Amino acid sequence: MQAERELCQRLKRQITVARRMIRARIEAAVSSALRGPWTQFTGLFEIPYWGSARIRTVVN
Repeated sequence: MQAERELCQRLKRQITVARRMIRARIEAAVSSALRGPWTQFTGLFEIPYWGSARIRTVVN
């Protein structure tokens, strides 16, 4: 059970790091005025203050 918890925590940290990297690239694209739908993606990769990564659903 402890090993599973540690694995889950490690995976959560890896997901959080990946989401932060993606968010940084999106923000760089927006600030550089690159072509593309970058502003539509900004809200998708928000990381809540309590540290859990969530993917928000996009409704068209």
